[in-house]
Amino acid sequence: MLRNAADEASRAGLAYFDIVTHGVSAGGINGDNFASFVRAMSAPPGRAQTEEPEAGGDNKRKRKRNVKPKDPNAPKKPATPFFLFCSEGRATVKSDMGHGVEFKDVQQELRRRWEILPQEEKQVRYYDRTFREIVTDSFG
Repeated sequence: MLRNAADEASRAGLAYFDIVTHGVSAGGINGDNFASFVRAMSAPPGRAQTEEPEAGGDNKRKRKRNVKPKDPNAPKKPATPFFLFCSEGRATVKSDMGHGVEFKDVQQELRRRWEILPQEEKQVRYYDRTFREIVTDSFG
């Protein structure tokens, strides 16, 4: 594949040199179709476009995504330590902040409380629990 690309590049270089020096190349490229030649040679190898794009047509390539179907029986990933903290503390924060508080305000308060929580308490209560869930899901 790399050799083919190198061969194409050398042929394109020679054809371009012929066009510049003589005005016509052995491949039939002349001043009239020079623009399409340059467009074809500037495209990545294997994707050369030598014809003019259709008028009004969309010439963008659409990529097909290979989406794997999800297994409904697959185990869920364990919750992150911060998510465990939020699920435990959300009711407390809502009661502390009062009735009618918005979701984003509750989340901001939870984030603030997470940041001031000592690292040792985070480790013991949340990180270790997440680690245990990962180990039990992975190995047994």
